[in-house]
Amino acid sequence: VSDEGKEALTWYRILKRQKDRTLIRVRLGTGRTHQIRVHMKYIGCPLPGDFLYHPVFDRIGRQALHSFQLEFAHPITGEPMCFLAPVPEDFRRAFAQ
Repeated sequence: VSDEGKEALTWYRILKRQKDRTLIRVRLGTGRTHQIRVHMKYIGCPLPGDFLYHPVFDRIGRQALHSFQLEFAHPITGEPMCFLAPVPEDFRRAFAQ
């Protein structure tokens, strides 16, 4: 957005859409500070419970952001690494139908 800004690439896919909420999958092309939060707010879809960019806590008392899967190559061996983290219960409750 400015000449001094660094490139930040974010791709997203809509997984599920409901009346007042949308579940998305995000893939990062870069790793900038607050990247997902800033980009989602920029396109008009701020994250609930985001104390800095959208401080609305009526659905969840924390940032509605969860990394379900993380994949990368091990920095020394190059071996593919994959880590999974189940969706926390408070997140499930906040976005249940």
